[in-house]
Parts: sequence; structure tokens; C-alpha cells
Amino acid sequence: MGDETLISEKLRESVGSLKGSKLDRESCVLRGVRLCGFSSKNGRDYDRGGLRRATPMYENLPVYVNHPGPSDLRVLAGKGMMSRDVRDKFGAIRNVRWDDRLGPVGDLHYNGGHPLRESFEWAATNDPAFYALSHN
Repeated sequence: MGDETLISEKLRESVGSLKGSKLDRESCVLRGVRLCGFSSKNGRDYDRGGLRRATPMYENLPVYVNHPGPSDLRVLAGKGMMSRDVRDKFGAIRNVRWDDRLGPVGDLHYNGGHPLRESFEWAATNDPAFYALSHN
């Protein structure tokens, strides 16, 4: 043990785009969204076996608009915790599954009353690279 140093790092990874997903406007669902790639824009490579085992962890995860800012970090019971504004919540990931070609894939069920709905639906249909999912 001795002189061990614990290093904490914020990890923010971009998945890419909404390319390949299918929009169901009536149900407010974007089907087949890639949740995590095998390589990141930050130069990290992810083990396929590890990603496959982690795939179920995406089920029912919330989806927020934008990345959290410093004001979203709260210290509760001595632990740093993220607390996001309810207005930033856009939807949730459901029906998560593994795709051998893409990795973890799921369906983004979004809030039909959210102010960004129209913009999101336009992008999913016309310019899938306009928005992207990312881990934070």
C-alpha cells in the first residue's frame, strides 16, 4: 500500500449520432439508438465483452439535455452527487439489447411535451448527426 494515489477523472464520451435509428413520432420513441461505441472520440477503446456484460445497465437510464454544469454537483452525506434540473430531463432508454455490429442499442422514449421535441424529431429525420448521445 504505502504511497498509492487515487486519481479521480471526469469521463465524458460521445457516442456519435442518431444515425440508423428509426423515429416513431406517434409513440415518441426513437428506436435502435446506439448507446456506446467500441472506440471513443477521446481515444479510448472499449472491450466488447465488457460492453456486452454492461448492456443491461442501460435499461431505464434517464436521458438529459446537455451536459451537467458545476452547479449540478451537490455534496450529500459527504459524497459528490449529480442533481439535474427536471427541465433537462428528456426521456429514458428502454428495450436495451446487444447488437454484434453496433454494441449496446436501445429505444429512447422521449417526452412529447418537451420544448426540444420538434427539433429532436427534425434532426432524427433529416440530420442524424445534429444530436448525439454521450456518457457523462
